[in-house]
Amino acid sequence: MEEDKNYIGMIHGDLARATQVRSGMPESIGVMSIKTANRTILEASLLPTPRALWDSFWYEGELSCLFADSNVGKSILAVQIAD
Repeated sequence: MEEDKNYIGMIHGDLARATQVRSGMPESIGVMSIKTANRTILEASLLPTPRALWDSFWYEGELSCLFADSNVGKSILAVQIAD
C-alpha cells in the first residue's frame, strides 16, 4: 500500500513538471532551479523522513554551526552529540 502511494506521488510529480514545461516556465536559469510551490511540496513529501541525530536538535542531512563563548563546553557538547 505504501509503495502505491509512492508511485502515485511520482506520477503527480511528473505531471507537475510537464505542466510547468507546457506553460513555458523554464526549469532553470543558470544554477537556480525554478519550481512551483505545489511541485516543491510534492517532491518533499516523497522524500523519507529525516532521522533525528540528537533529540530534535539536529536531523540527518542538516548542516549546523556550533558557536559560543570560550570555555562554555562546545567541545564536550559536540562529543556527546557524536556519541
